[in-house]
Amino acid sequence: MPARLVFCATRTGIINSNHKIKHLVCYSTFSHFNAQACHSAFIKNGSTGVLHLINYLLNLYLRNSDSHHARKLFNEIPERDVRTWTILISGFSRYGHHRIALDYFAQMQNQGVVSPNAFTLSTALKSCSCVNNGLQMGKSIHGWMIRNGIDADVALNNAVLDLYAKFRLFDYVERFFGLMDDKDSTSWNIVLAANLSKGEMDQSLGLFWRLPTKSVSTWNTIIDGLLQHGFNRCALEVLYEMVKVGPAFNRVTFSISLVLASSLKSLDLGRQIHSQLLRIGINEDYFASTSLLDMYCKCGEMEKASMVFREFQLRCSKESHDDLMLELFLGAQ
Repeated sequence: MPARLVFCATRTGIINSNHKIKHLVCYSTFSHFNAQACHSAFIKNGSTGVLHLINYLLNLYLRNSDSHHARKLFNEIPERDVRTWTILISGFSRYGHHRIALDYFAQMQNQGVVSPNAFTLSTALKSCSCVNNGLQMGKSIHGWMIRNGIDADVALNNAVLDLYAKFRLFDYVERFFGLMDDKDSTSWNIVLAANLSKGEMDQSLGLFWRLPTKSVSTWNTIIDGLLQHGFNRCALEVLYEMVKVGPAFNRVTFSISLVLASSLKSLDLGRQIHSQLLRIGINEDYFASTSLLDMYCKCGEMEKASMVFREFQLRCSKESHDDLMLELFLGAQ
């Protein structure tokens, strides 16, 4: 709902019931103005004690990155349910405020009034994986899950698996993976990436080829891992196999492929990828442009690199333009 209509609806009394307010929040665009208008409607209609409406509003603030009003609203809620806590924790985690998210999770646990659900736990574990000293808290969360007999779904188990992989506890990864009853492509990708980070290329390739199904993310993981460890020719072989039997490339695949072409100084491969980018229309992407620029520079095709630069120059911001100029300069060295 546009901001002007939200404002008019709340000022004129059209929005005069909890049911209507709920729909107002659900269908409002995520803007600061709309969040404030919805909040005003809550107060005007005496809805501030209706928890499910407050939860909607809390989510609206966080989706709009309005942490100030989100915290203020949260502190005013006398009784919170698991959804309230989860909205707050996941909201901060989603925008990279992992320490704040973990502080609220610790507060939730310390109060002991509401128990976290699987989504709350997986969000907290993901935040643990993203902070330098998050391993201890992550282990504590995993221990709490075991002690309380939490029936973890595959997403929650993947969060535990990823925590141990991020902190390079590979024995834990192997043991926990073996205990998982249900595994999805994310589970396999985590284990594959862990093996690659250890530098065990043969074991990683063996695991990769044994996988019954391989998502585009799985292909990207193995190709990028081989490339990062200097196995460029092997990465190229896997890339060609992906072309023959694998899924369609996504943006990440194209970016990795261009890095591979740069590393091999393979102009033919780079041109093939460039033609595919033009065909499907994602050559205007900033990262695609910088990858193309780097590839042509590394292959000594400065005229082609200049052409990519000029095309990008027509549609980019000044900041992106300056970044691309730096790429062109460094590639020419």
